Amino acid sequence: MKRRWGYNEEEVGEAVELSGVPRQELFLQSKIHPEDLGYAATKRAFARSLRRLKTDYLDAMLAP
Repeated sequence: MKRRWGYNEEEVGEAVELSGVPRQELFLQSKIHPEDLGYAATKRAFARSLRRLKTDYLDAMLAP
């Protein structure tokens, strides 16, 4: 599942949770917004995506 800026990670996380599909059968990907570049900002953005997507890992995290 891909998320673009402006799409809602919370809704994707809720849909994944309600789907009943095992997490290991999904490919979750997010991306870092250009405003979140730099070590600390990227780390915060990654943690925020994990929290919103209700998962403990992402399969891919894209950077600009």
